[in-house]
Amino acid sequence: MTDGRLADGTAVEVIPSAKMSKSKKNVVDPVSIVESFGADTARWFMLSDSPPERDVEWTAAGAEAAFKFLSRVWRLADEVPEGATMPT
Repeated sequence: MTDGRLADGTAVEVIPSAKMSKSKKNVVDPVSIVESFGADTARWFMLSDSPPERDVEWTAAGAEAAFKFLSRVWRLADEVPEGATMPT
């Protein structure tokens, strides 16, 4: 795609991101994110993706990134010896 056209010459309309809306048919059900990646991932995605005053834009890539991050956190937490304390 170059200059707003596909390879076959069809014009492409680039619009700014918009709120999810059933009428726009751009809704992603958070339940599918929870079922695929777990509730912790959905929570982290909502907290880290956008400021609280802005609506969250659900994306598969964003959910996958949140899942990878949390997986790494849990893996690192499992490596901490039981009874370990923070240095003073």
